[in-house]
Amino acid sequence: MNSSQEHAKATLQAQLRKRRNITKLLPDRGESRGYFFTEVEGVTVIIGPRGGYILPAVRTYAAKPGETALDAGVYADDEFKKNLRGDTGHTGAIISSKDWSCGSADCPCAREIPEQRFVRATKR
Repeated sequence: MNSSQEHAKATLQAQLRKRRNITKLLPDRGESRGYFFTEVEGVTVIIGPRGGYILPAVRTYAAKPGETALDAGVYADDEFKKNLRGDTGHTGAIISSKDWSCGSADCPCAREIPEQRFVRATKR
């Protein structure tokens, strides 16, 4: 994990504590291709090489004016519950840092190669 990712993880942790009173430490779920994987209330949050937040399992996220990717990360579990079939993303909430899949047999990622999963997760 680089310094930008460390800072982003610490910021996410602080905002979880402040906004949701979640005090458990963010877990380390591995790294892949320079991306750090963690989890917020059972949903994967990826921190990119420059410290940006990605929610690959959240297929729809309609940000309100003034909201940021950090806001989505803080409420990752709530956003995942709003998923709609047919959108991009995954049907499972946890994404593996080993192959970028969610492990759900009915998810489009089950029929993709890891390169396709990576592109779909990072190129939104």
